[in-house]
Amino acid sequence: MNLRMFSLLDPWFTAARTRAAVTVTVPERGVLCYDGDCPWCRWLAGRLRHPLRRRGWRVAPLQGRWARQRLGDPGVPAQEMIALTIDGVRHGGFAAVLRLLYDWPSLRALARWGARPGPRRCGNAVYRFVAANRPCPRGICRVQR
Repeated sequence: MNLRMFSLLDPWFTAARTRAAVTVTVPERGVLCYDGDCPWCRWLAGRLRHPLRRRGWRVAPLQGRWARQRLGDPGVPAQEMIALTIDGVRHGGFAAVLRLLYDWPSLRALARWGARPGPRRCGNAVYRFVAANRPCPRGICRVQR
């Protein structure tokens, strides 16, 4: 094999390896606000932060300054997450889950199905049950039961 050929192609390979990655800008869709006092909610928000960011959503705790300025300070522990869209529409609880699912192209049909009256009632009940019985260690969450 001709080693000179590899030395001639080396600049091309080096340039191909160092090229900047193509970035696609995603339009801002909104902010998902979660209960920052709940360890389970913080863990879940951390797991979803990057997939949501790729779809134009940011993640912020409800107790943070940004959320308090836009949503007000309720003074009671958070009962549900809130998805606040860029145009100011507020979705809470299961409606927030459906709004986030709608931005996943592969899950958009599930979001449309979940918005129908029957599945929506069932989804609201499941969401309220999970929110009221969060699996927080040693009962740390300040959820009113």
